[in-house]
Amino acid sequence: MRYRILGFVVETDVVLDLDQVLEPVLPDVTFQQLTAELREAVVLFPFHTLKQTDGSYWQSWSKSEHGYRLQYFDHGIFWISPDGRHIRGFLYPETPANTFQHILLDQVLPYAATLRGERVLHAGGFVSDGQAVVFLGEGGQGKSTLTASFGAVGYPLLADDSLRLRVGADAVWGIGSYPGVRLWEDSADSVAPEQPWTPVAHYTEKRRLSAAPGGVSFYSDPAPIKRLYVLDADTVGSVQIEPLTANERFIYLLRHSFRFDITDRQRTQREFETLTQLAARLPIYRLRYPRRYDFLPHVRQAILDHLETHDHDHLDPSRQSPSTHPLPTDH
Repeated sequence: MRYRILGFVVETDVVLDLDQVLEPVLPDVTFQQLTAELREAVVLFPFHTLKQTDGSYWQSWSKSEHGYRLQYFDHGIFWISPDGRHIRGFLYPETPANTFQHILLDQVLPYAATLRGERVLHAGGFVSDGQAVVFLGEGGQGKSTLTASFGAVGYPLLADDSLRLRVGADAVWGIGSYPGVRLWEDSADSVAPEQPWTPVAHYTEKRRLSAAPGGVSFYSDPAPIKRLYVLDADTVGSVQIEPLTANERFIYLLRHSFRFDITDRQRTQREFETLTQLAARLPIYRLRYPRRYDFLPHVRQAILDHLETHDHDHLDPSRQSPSTHPLPTDH
């Protein structure tokens, strides 16, 4: 089976809950599911571990001359070739299919893309007039909720959490991962209550919303990026938008990038060079607003108004004052 993910044709020997690519094209990435765990006869060098809040391990990454080994404790192990083009995975018997799909789509494939020299952001976004509007933010700051709220009022969604960047001569293009957006139950019920959904994974209560006639739709083509907004701290009575300096733009792009093997100095140097160039080209703004569902229509309008103006203020933020949009006081 072949699927289009992050703009790549991915060939797998397992069925994913996505539309298949039917045209006869060669795959960019292959995935093979193993029936037994690989027993590497090479020395592995650990370079990343991540613990859960209870102190138990969630991830452990290591590498050898043959590639990378990503272990997700209690779920499975993935092996990625050095060039990111071939992935193999072994799932523990108790791992449900939706959990496997979530880890593959939302973590393994974006990290594999970075091994190809691609830049992938943790970002959500929608498309307006053929141009991408992108949101960056830490987990829990509301970027998926804000993104989905634009989808609920008719704007096609480009990405939820993984956005691949492609640098062109006249624009930087955003390429979405797959048609879906992940939301907590209260967010889904507030912004898209009629949208069909499936559970993201067995260990989380998040829902994966998919496309439906008359509901949220998804944009399948690359789109030139018009603006990026970094979600910042809450405000009380207004929506505040202000341009960032070049240094701030670089820091936020770095902070919200999928970065895999930071022990590879040459790869890290190339990443920094690319992010420096992107920071000089991309218009990135700080966005503050109250995190209340009933204010979302006003937040959307403030963003749409901002898109119509301030075309060049990101080049010299010192000449611009923050754009402030007061919110109604009858809430």
